[in-house]
Amino acid sequence: MRSAGLLVTAVLLLFLYGCDTPEEAPEIDDRPDLARVGGVRDVWGFEFGMDADRERVRSHLGSPVSMSESSAPESASGLEVERWYYEGFQVTFLINVPEDYEHLLAVRIEGPQVPLRGGLRIGMRLDHALELLGDPRVVNGASYVYFYRDSTIEVVAPDATVEAVQLSRALP
Repeated sequence: MRSAGLLVTAVLLLFLYGCDTPEEAPEIDDRPDLARVGGVRDVWGFEFGMDADRERVRSHLGSPVSMSESSAPESASGLEVERWYYEGFQVTFLINVPEDYEHLLAVRIEGPQVPLRGGLRIGMRLDHALELLGDPRVVNGASYVYFYRDSTIEVVAPDATVEAVQLSRALP
């Protein structure tokens, strides 16, 4: 019992010692929350989530300017990729034709008029984007890639200016 009392006293003294230094201000992390939290949800600027199907995306965005379809790479199982092109961005779906199932895979933003949250935007300086997002996991030429548990953010910045941001999700 006596050792428990000594432990409480030691913890209390350490706490009071830490509080007894008013001339030293605590270190403040002035980076935005995005750098501490991370993930597509932090920058997603659309009214639908990444789990939206084509019908829901169309209801929010209207009809795309154009569309393209192709078979998924190296796939003989009926998987198709469908891209919808809008002004300043494109939306990519993975569609399983035999099972009539679809996934919104990614949104690639290339225009400054497309809303992003967390301070990230097309046209900003790369160093500012890196301050917002932290250190990328992979750097490949002009691509800076951030992997999260269920999503990926890729910042494309040739010439040190953000030209595109791709927000992708992992398949369920």
